[in-house]
Amino acid sequence: ARVYQAQGRYPEAEKVLNDLLKLDPNSLQARTELAKVYQAQKKYPEAEKVLNKCLGISPNDLNSRTELAKVYQTQGKYPEAEKVLKECLNIFPNDLDSRTELARVYQAQGRYPEAEKVLNDLLKLDPNSLQARTELAKVYQAQKKYPEAEKVLKECLNIFPNDLDSRTELARVYQAQGRYPEAEKVLKECLNIFPNDLDSRTELARVYQAQKKYPEAEKVLNDLLKLDSENLQARTELAKVYQAQKKYPEAEKVLNDLLKLDSENLQARTELAKVYQAQKKYPEAEKVLNDLLKLDSENLQARTELAKVYQAQGRYPEAEKVLKESLEIDNKQLHAQNELARVYIALGLCRHAREIILTYMRTNQCQFDKVGDYLILTYLNACSQMGRYQEGVEFVDKLGCHLVSPQLA
Repeated sequence: ARVYQAQGRYPEAEKVLNDLLKLDPNSLQARTELAKVYQAQKKYPEAEKVLNKCLGISPNDLNSRTELAKVYQTQGKYPEAEKVLKECLNIFPNDLDSRTELARVYQAQGRYPEAEKVLNDLLKLDPNSLQARTELAKVYQAQKKYPEAEKVLKECLNIFPNDLDSRTELARVYQAQGRYPEAEKVLKECLNIFPNDLDSRTELARVYQAQKKYPEAEKVLNDLLKLDSENLQARTELAKVYQAQKKYPEAEKVLNDLLKLDSENLQARTELAKVYQAQKKYPEAEKVLNDLLKLDSENLQARTELAKVYQAQGRYPEAEKVLKESLEIDNKQLHAQNELARVYIALGLCRHAREIILTYMRTNQCQFDKVGDYLILTYLNACSQMGRYQEGVEFVDKLGCHLVSPQLA
């Protein structure tokens, strides 16, 4: 069954495991594996059912509880995941995997202090846990605490110099700070130790992209595809490299080839829509995004991109409708708020635009470091068109917002 899973032959894996359960109906291992097969196919209700059956057979089974928490996490059911993991820790107080998963649940909800506490408590139980340290570094990164993240990852490498995950994360920390030469150095060291590591190659390509070293990025990704011709992430990154150079036919081809391998790949569909937009092929972009929304009706990125397609064609009422629907799903989306404000500015409703952004900024006043440049610029644009630009600047300064990008400033 595992051999079938590794090849993505899920129906065959399912059959083998169900046959096994006919021979041994109480096999927890078979049920846990079957749940993994269901998860890989996004059959989450089936996975939940199988794992709850496991817990009916053996209420204290740790693997089943941990897997059930992962199923809940994947669906964004964080309270349920948290409850299951806390039950695990009541039964097995020192279980490290449950603590790590609980920290991930907290991270996913932006509850970083709680995630930090869980991981630091874990490190008291196991000071050399690389997984806990790597997760802690991610928590620090999410809060833009880069010096702390760097320190934790370097401690990992002191414990185990060849740890690949720690090196890759350290490269990401450097990237986030724009320290590209250092990121490049770390990733090249990874590839000296692990020449065929695909993640390091993908990250190195991103570092090259960030520095606009597109030929180098292309080479790294094409070399990666020689090692793994069906690597979807590498294909997506290669399409981005082509887009950045305005090589739109090449980007289109890469993405369409990718969709032949995985017709439901949402990221590839979103990127393809962007490629069409860049060429002003708006009907094609619209079709791709509407098809994507049939697969995932609540995909927020697709909705924002669809609104951009409508705006580019001057179809502002349709853009407004899409964005309002998106904000009903999640009213904290920065990009959707920004796009809706831009729609109102285009319609001459600058007061509406200003109020949307003003409300967002006030509501999230503890997170001003996360307010993007474009949100602030949209706000100032609305103020300017109302003849209140200086008032807008003073408000932004008072709140402590700043334009991160010198070019935009």
